[in-house]
Amino acid sequence: MPRLAAIGVLFAVVSAYGQTCRPGELRVRVVDSQESDVFDATVKATSKGVTLGPRSTGAGGEVEFEAACGTWEITVTKEGFETAVRNTEMTSGATVAVRVVIEPQAQSISVDVEEKAPPVEQSATQSHELKPAEVKTLPSDPATVNETLPLVPGIVRTPDGELKIDGNGQERSAMVVNLTDITDPATGKFGQGVPIDAVETVNVLTTPFLAQYGRFTQSVVAVETKRGGDKWHADIKDPFPDFRIRSYHMRGIRNETPRFTTGGPLIKDKFYFAHAMQYFMEKAPNRTLPFPFNESKTEWINSFSQFDWNISKRQLLTATFHFAPQKINFVNPEYFN
Repeated sequence: MPRLAAIGVLFAVVSAYGQTCRPGELRVRVVDSQESDVFDATVKATSKGVTLGPRSTGAGGEVEFEAACGTWEITVTKEGFETAVRNTEMTSGATVAVRVVIEPQAQSISVDVEEKAPPVEQSATQSHELKPAEVKTLPSDPATVNETLPLVPGIVRTPDGELKIDGNGQERSAMVVNLTDITDPATGKFGQGVPIDAVETVNVLTTPFLAQYGRFTQSVVAVETKRGGDKWHADIKDPFPDFRIRSYHMRGIRNETPRFTTGGPLIKDKFYFAHAMQYFMEKAPNRTLPFPFNESKTEWINSFSQFDWNISKRQLLTATFHFAPQKINFVNPEYFN
């Protein structure tokens, strides 16, 4: 009889406990510091080793769990926000609403400011470079450096034969060949042009602030000549003259412009020689005078030679010789001249 009474009491206690610890509803609403609902935040609840979730908040920033009685720890996480933790107590069959505020993560930016000296600019403008291979196929067939300059943007030749560089005369510029100034000191104009067959590159620099080019106010035409190659070579161009025809008869030569180049090693890997020569002869007639006293004859030779000696791996000696005599007969003949 006492044993049956004890079992009855125990059954009554269990029934009473089951009635007082029914699961309740746990509602979690996640908002930010501006009281706006937070979408897609991750929420989970933990109590005595039991974990509910994780679940993601909807458009209203809420999630719901069915939670048993006891103390629950709610953890809310979202990228870009600090993790928030809140505790709440669940009673039997109760509906508990918990509001969790999450704060944005603090952003830290570090900027290191170091003072450095600005780089020294060697040239204020772009360099225009010409190479002999680029001008060989031109119909004008330029023979000297001066004749190739109008190919550079900004350089034009006037009807009287003068060169204008960016609208200014030659006297404001300078021409250097292998860093040697060949500008006429009296007139400021460029000297006799080097044969184009002896040239490696032609650079036109507009206001280049480089001390090695010496005096100038506008531009510098920097010419670099080429040395003889490792093998001997020779080349001749325009060997045949143009004959003059008068009254269906051949009467001498009207013009002639042959060009000859050669070069090679005088001593292999030690001493090199390069030579370029041009001969120019042209007769310009004037119809107001009788033949043959009505022709102005221009004749000149343009010869450029270069010797290169490899003294050592770090020392190179270069010597150049430019010879360009010119002769004009009957300058601009006219009826009264």
